[in-house]
Amino acid sequence: MTLVQPLKLRIAELEAETIVARQQVEKAAREVSELRAVVREATTMIRRWRSAIPAPNATIGQIRTLVSDPRSRQDDLHLR
Repeated sequence: MTLVQPLKLRIAELEAETIVARQQVEKAAREVSELRAVVREATTMIRRWRSAIPAPNATIGQIRTLVSDPRSRQDDLHLR
């Protein structure tokens, strides 16, 4: 009996550690998902800039607006 009690205690400790580890994994997975979304957004923005800069009808002012205003769209350069 004296050997069983320390083992039960250790099992309880390991179960508690497992719960904490799972919570940390869930938090990390959420953070990775958020970071992926930010990277996708940044990649889209950079691609928009890269295609707008050599556009034949692009002006410096339009490109500055596109770069400085995240709501600007590349289509704005093609419509003018």
